[in-house]
Amino acid sequence: LTNQRASVQLITKDCTLFYANYDLAEKSYYGIIHKVSNIIGKLNETNEIVGTIEERQIQKKNIENNKKKLILICLNESSKLMSINKHELAIPAAILALKYSKQLEGEKSLLIVEPNLHLGQAFLSIKEYSKALENLSLARWIVLNHSDCPNSTLCRLHMLLGRVNTAQGHFEESKDEFANAIYYSSCYSGPESVATSMGYYRLGDVFLALGSIDNALAYFDKVVDIWYKYLSALHHTIDPLFIQISIKPDVKLLNSNEPLETLSDEFITDGRNQLEQIYDHRKRILGARHIAVGEVE
Repeated sequence: LTNQRASVQLITKDCTLFYANYDLAEKSYYGIIHKVSNIIGKLNETNEIVGTIEERQIQKKNIENNKKKLILICLNESSKLMSINKHELAIPAAILALKYSKQLEGEKSLLIVEPNLHLGQAFLSIKEYSKALENLSLARWIVLNHSDCPNSTLCRLHMLLGRVNTAQGHFEESKDEFANAIYYSSCYSGPESVATSMGYYRLGDVFLALGSIDNALAYFDKVVDIWYKYLSALHHTIDPLFIQISIKPDVKLLNSNEPLETLSDEFITDGRNQLEQIYDHRKRILGARHIAVGEVE
């Protein structure tokens, strides 16, 4: 993890691992090792050389399956830890996923993009921007060499790059990244989706930082409009009378035949926080009595 000489042993019943210091060992154990030490132990075992081709193929397949299982557990645990703001504990899990992803498919495969995105997000959250950019730049280099990278992955990559640039005050660069994130999000979930609204919000925030108030408010309006349509359609599924008495006449609702997006708790929390920020911005810029302020409220 650090390219430093190991000075600490982390001993479990299944395996022994080595770390540069006690702090790294502790974070690694509580972040991921306590859940996967049994799998690591199996992978670290000295396997007996088996004689037949069939036996060697079975042995190789078992090793590959254990690595895939370990990668999945690590990424799930990393996501879970970041969702509860334990970003430093998420880093060892993402690093372990990255290690075994490289072993499975090499350093240029799409498989290592996801662990790098996890690392980029975790380092961004603890304000280690150079490390975040290092991982995200590696992910960008890989996807540029693969035409089959999913749009959802490309969206997340550009969103994180935009956030890193914004945190460092590189607003012109972040504009391009957020615009790309909006494009790829529109490709896989639609331009009017709640997922895409996150990109509109980020772009509006950048324009606000650059002093372009009209552009910022336009993007914030888009965010509010998307959430209004989504929440109205959601309410309609519970109370059809709501449509008859509450919907603004100039708003076209989502197609009732289309299923609503399924939003995670983390996504809903982010959306609520962004709407609260938009409310504050509108109130400060337009005044507390402006109709746009009441709309968000």
